[in-house]
Amino acid sequence: MDRLPDTSAFPRNQIIYPKPGPFDYEHPIRASGARLIEIDYHARDALDRIEKSIRSTTAAIGYAWYEVEEKPKVRELAQLAHRHDLPLIVDAAMSLPPAENLRKFIQDGADLVVFSGGKHIAGPQASGILCGRGDLIRGTWVQMVDMDVRAGTWSLQRWVEQGWIARPPRHGIGRSMKVGKEAIIGLMTALEAYLTRDCTAEQKRWRAMAEEVAAGLASIAGLRVRLLFPAPNGQPFPTVQIDLPRSLQNELRSCRPKIILAEDESNPKRVYLYPMCLRDDDPQRIVSAFENVLKKV
Repeated sequence: MDRLPDTSAFPRNQIIYPKPGPFDYEHPIRASGARLIEIDYHARDALDRIEKSIRSTTAAIGYAWYEVEEKPKVRELAQLAHRHDLPLIVDAAMSLPPAENLRKFIQDGADLVVFSGGKHIAGPQASGILCGRGDLIRGTWVQMVDMDVRAGTWSLQRWVEQGWIARPPRHGIGRSMKVGKEAIIGLMTALEAYLTRDCTAEQKRWRAMAEEVAAGLASIAGLRVRLLFPAPNGQPFPTVQIDLPRSLQNELRSCRPKIILAEDESNPKRVYLYPMCLRDDDPQRIVSAFENVLKKV
């Protein structure tokens, strides 16, 4: 723990991880000091490639959840990892909705799963949830706590006596990422509320807003608009797809209030509008902003 991020002398310092695609979220893994063994998880023989990459220096297998069609399946990857006595770490930050995914990855055998607290759960923006095996959670917790205490008086002295840790931890590699009490309470409150939310009513409201925006934009000459359901990655929410020159995307950003659209990583002229955070009067504002910008062209 004291040596991190220098893992050069560690017997296990490699993590197998998906090769970067349209979204590159592997840097936090590398920042821990781990050496990444990058594999194309979308390859037809991905599981075979992953298994062949396992060495005596492998510490874990990682997975980033991007779409409903899991490549490879989390359950199959967990089975592979456990055959080699390795933990499976799942980045599930983008996996909600559906709410069922809060439990799915653990049920599929993942050992550590991280969720964003500030997306669909609607908690504090810089918060998140780490869940999974108790021993692994304990290992991450000691990396970020502020422990200015002495051996012998530490409230968790039993961990030292059990031989799990040599002494009370000082400031670990996660110290700069410590979570404030306000964020913890905010996220716990949001999570409790999340489990009682009416997802059917939410979907109905999102659909109505997406339809209003799509209908308004479709009436503007020169725009190509499609209403999609499910979303492009298969998640159960409506999305408005718009083909729009980049110059007009920049014009919309300069509006007040700003109109900021999600960009398609593979098509620079394609953008998406998600309805989840829109207020009741926002669809008409968005359509009006498009009309005003296109009048200038």
